[in-house]
Amino acid sequence: MKLIYSAIAKDQITSLPPQTKGQIRALLEEIQDNPHHGKALRDDLTGFRSSAFHRYRIVYRIMKKSNEIWIYIVERRETVYENASRLLAEQKKRT
Repeated sequence: MKLIYSAIAKDQITSLPPQTKGQIRALLEEIQDNPHHGKALRDDLTGFRSSAFHRYRIVYRIMKKSNEIWIYIVERRETVYENASRLLAEQKKRT
């Protein structure tokens, strides 16, 4: 499956320290090879999955029809789910 990055995820990955960035890229390859690797999320983030590396989380969605994996947000565990929910709510308001 092809990985598609949101603008936010691109910026977040770019701003990571080099060692962390490399490990996140390895986790992204693992997600690409096995999209169901991460845990299924619920509540506001139903339909999304999360994969972990130390204190970081990657929140993503599998788009079966287009054979893509949408990388939504890459952030520390402490804030990732709250920020992902907030961003999703903002997007829904715009549509």
